[in-house]
Amino acid sequence: MNDRVVLEKQFKMKTSILFFLAFFYINFSLQAQTVNGIPLKDIEEEYLQITPKDIKATSREVQLLIDFGQETKRLRDTEQLLLDSAGNKMVFNSEIEALNFLYKNGYELIEVYRTDSFMMRKRKKY
Repeated sequence: MNDRVVLEKQFKMKTSILFFLAFFYINFSLQAQTVNGIPLKDIEEEYLQITPKDIKATSREVQLLIDFGQETKRLRDTEQLLLDSAGNKMVFNSEIEALNFLYKNGYELIEVYRTDSFMMRKRKKY
């Protein structure tokens, strides 16, 4: 075999591996947000109560506490936090970014109360 053929095979192999890794990463990261170990997309309950949790008093960044009726230990926020695919707490730049994220994941805002809690409902045609 000449060098050109070898280089072409190596290039094809590297391209295939990169494509596979990119596909796996995208597929895994888009579907892996969880609450208490349950993927957000697999929550069957129609209603969610979300409560933004401020990260710092000097920042608008928030994390989300999500209650869909799951059993939790009293006073343990960790069981209600929305986590990313790596198991890290998801951080949103503002409450509006968090609401838009939930909308993109099939929920709509139906009520705001106590100025810090939002009631969400799974959209009918999602």
